[in-house]
Amino acid sequence: MANFISRSLKGKLILLLLAVSLVPIAIVGYLSYLSGKKTMQKQFFNSLTTIVESKETSIVYYLKTKAGKVHDFSSDGLIRDYLEKINQKVPDVKRLSEDLSKHLLENKKPLDPDCYDISVLNTEGRVAASTDKDCIGSDRSKVDYFTEGKKDVYVKSVYRSETTDTRLIAVSAPVLSMTTKELIGVIVNRYELKALNDITTNRKGMERTGEVYLVDRDGHMITESRFIDNAILKQKVDTEPVKAFQSQRRTMAGIYPDYRGIPIVGASAGNELDKMFGLGWTVLSEIDVAEAFAPVRDMGLWIIWTALIVGGFVALIAYFAARMIARPVRNISEQIVRISNGDLTVLVPSHNRQDEVGVLVRTVRAMVEKLKVQTRDIMEATNVLASSSNQIATTTAQLAAGSEQTAVAVTETTTTVEEVKQTANVSSQKARHVSTLAQNAVQVSQTGAKSVNETIEGINKLKEQMEYIAETIVKLSEHNQAIGEIIAAVDDLAEQSNLLAVNAAIEAAKAGEHGKGFVVVAQEIKNHAEQSKQATRQVRTILNDIQKTSGAAVMATEKGSRAVDATVKQSAGTGNAIQELSRSIAEAAQAVTQIAASSQQQLVGMDQVAMAMANIKQATTQNAASTKQVESTVRSLQELGRKLKTMVEYYKI
Repeated sequence: MANFISRSLKGKLILLLLAVSLVPIAIVGYLSYLSGKKTMQKQFFNSLTTIVESKETSIVYYLKTKAGKVHDFSSDGLIRDYLEKINQKVPDVKRLSEDLSKHLLENKKPLDPDCYDISVLNTEGRVAASTDKDCIGSDRSKVDYFTEGKKDVYVKSVYRSETTDTRLIAVSAPVLSMTTKELIGVIVNRYELKALNDITTNRKGMERTGEVYLVDRDGHMITESRFIDNAILKQKVDTEPVKAFQSQRRTMAGIYPDYRGIPIVGASAGNELDKMFGLGWTVLSEIDVAEAFAPVRDMGLWIIWTALIVGGFVALIAYFAARMIARPVRNISEQIVRISNGDLTVLVPSHNRQDEVGVLVRTVRAMVEKLKVQTRDIMEATNVLASSSNQIATTTAQLAAGSEQTAVAVTETTTTVEEVKQTANVSSQKARHVSTLAQNAVQVSQTGAKSVNETIEGINKLKEQMEYIAETIVKLSEHNQAIGEIIAAVDDLAEQSNLLAVNAAIEAAKAGEHGKGFVVVAQEIKNHAEQSKQATRQVRTILNDIQKTSGAAVMATEKGSRAVDATVKQSAGTGNAIQELSRSIAEAAQAVTQIAASSQQQLVGMDQVAMAMANIKQATTQNAASTKQVESTVRSLQELGRKLKTMVEYYKI
């Protein structure tokens, strides 16, 4: 089939006509299907939302009714009177309990036929009276319908009975004293789930797979399931709407898997229930997707059958239309096949049709005539091309040989220039090195001249210091002489003191006992005189040594001054010689710098020559390559001429 369509014009025309007719039908059908599905989905959402909200309203009404009943029972005067007496623990409590139980059974339970049992609990949470005698005396103090029922009317969610396996809901209310209005007990009415199941299992308008059910705050089903037996408080429901309501108190309508894992269309409610009683129940209304969208599926099948029938009619019309168009085209294609095989002797018949097929036939006929004329011209041109290409090939071969010789000569010249360039480079490097050394020598000579000048200045300063030292030593010698004179005077004074002590001693001796004090004074004077003489002798000795040293220092200073003068003269001569050497080195450095600059210029010139030779070599190489390429092209041209001649000979004229 695919081969027929790909190789047959008729098949392509049929396929095109089918596509033109069926594609719009398919698009319109698909859009209609989507629109119908969307409308149906919206309709089901609205319908299920209405159903679930009405069910919620019914459940709220039912619970409010039962809460009202319990509240009415809690206001019964007899119940309150009996309960107060029971709480007081009078002797006949048992009789009071039996009478109250009988009152509940005969007078209250008939008022609420749906009630499973009625119990009255005292303030301690024990059952004081009940329609179920087995419950009397049992402790219910921990049960929430007692703890919460003490505060206000309370509805307990579905649970299993304490004594039986019955599923119940409990409604409790506080019982207050008629006189003090204080709490005296709690009344509890318990109900089976029949009423709730009647509400949820009324599936009018829910088709075969639709159901309504309740889920408690723990996620357990608390009403009957359409598909699972005994599901109450056993079947876990963890679907999307349950999660949304339990976590956010948000209701929804949508498509999601139900507790069986089957895709369904569903809606949820529960806000009114939660607001009234705080039970956390979720009310769900659901129907299987397969059943909900069955009309849409049927509409899709109807669209498909319509498209197939229309396609069949279009295919039949397309076949005859394609046959009328394809037959003349096939005839002309057979003629073109003969032309492609080299047979230009074909005769294309004329055609009187005025449509595109007739134009095609006439155009092919004119093309064949022109092709015959062009083929003759090409054969003549091919012969001329073959002759010319042979001549060009010979000339190109000679040119290629000359280009190769030129390339060899240029290569040798380039090698010689490169060697000269390297020699000039070495010379330039040596000249730069000598120039650097000359510059260093100039710097060294300048530094030496500067050092000699600094040395001469230091020596001159040293000479001045030597002269100052000589003057200081001369002055020291003069001071030493003055000190010598002072010491001589002190020595004379000591001699006189000694004589004075001797005279004093003599006079004291003459005085006898009265002159003993003068003897001591004379002795002390004598001792001091001796010490003074001894000190003057030591000072004189030191002065003599200082005078000798000063004389030697004066002599040495004079010699040093003469040596400094000689050194100054020698340093001046050395400085002149170094300055002359510095000028000579500077001239030599300048000459070496000029030589280095000349060498650098020569090196630049050699670089330019080498670059020029490299360019010449490159150009020569390119010329040789171009020549070879031309030679190759000419050979290709010769080969092309031969092939063209062979091709032209292929056609029969």
